[in-house]
Amino acid sequence: MAQKQQGSVAVGVTIAVTLILVLASIGYYQYIYAPSIPTSNTATTTTPSNLKTVIVNITLNSVSACGGPSGTDSSLPSTCDAYSPNPTRLVAGVNNSVIFDNVDTAVHTATAFDNSFDTGILNGGEESNSMVIEKLGENTYFCAVHPWMKGELIVLPASGTTGVETTTTTATATDNQEVSSTSPAATSTTSGVVVSIIKGSGIDQSSPGYSPAAINVVIGVNSTITWSNDDTSPHTVTDRNGAFDSANMNTGATFTFTFTTAGTYDYYCLYHPWMKGTVVVKG
Repeated sequence: MAQKQQGSVAVGVTIAVTLILVLASIGYYQYIYAPSIPTSNTATTTTPSNLKTVIVNITLNSVSACGGPSGTDSSLPSTCDAYSPNPTRLVAGVNNSVIFDNVDTAVHTATAFDNSFDTGILNGGEESNSMVIEKLGENTYFCAVHPWMKGELIVLPASGTTGVETTTTTATATDNQEVSSTSPAATSTTSGVVVSIIKGSGIDQSSPGYSPAAINVVIGVNSTITWSNDDTSPHTVTDRNGAFDSANMNTGATFTFTFTTAGTYDYYCLYHPWMKGTVVVKG
């Protein structure tokens, strides 16, 4: 009986020693031979780190800043103090990252008219996430809770780049079709008028922007007008009723348009809406 017990103990000891040796071998393999496994991942941000972020404040008492629901004209940028600064000028690839800070006590949003960006509901004292505004030109937005509150982000192309293709063109008021500057229409002997986009008009909100700002022309006599961008900022020459549009004009660019229909044409700069001009065309 005692011999059987001694045999059982010996077997148990042998099994235990074997298990210890196996576990030690596994640990030695993992320590010496097994590949290391990274313990963390490096996440990439969606906002480029080289962009400067601009803060736009939704100002205190902005619910009534625009005069309440009477300010319903969404076709033009807001001139009230609901958003500050307004308009906000950005440069693509430099500082076109924007955060909206609601310093008011009421809830607000900053929602693009074309749905290209939206802060969602911002409670009083709350900031939005940073958003990169990529579309060049005018980006108008409003408060979805108080739609009479409107603002504007103007994204300009970086220095040395055009951002938007610009050409020197001639067009007619009948079909607004652009033609080459070497075409017969552009070499007409009809005398034309030259309008200068004034230097500094992109930052001076008291500037009329165009010189001369009001023009009277006669069809077939002097109804071809050429606008020349003599400023250091890009501009546009845009008719409010869609008769003509220069698109983006960088420094030194020109835009030529021939009027063939009598009437009054009011135009402005999409980037700097305080710049306004008028052409009165007589038959």
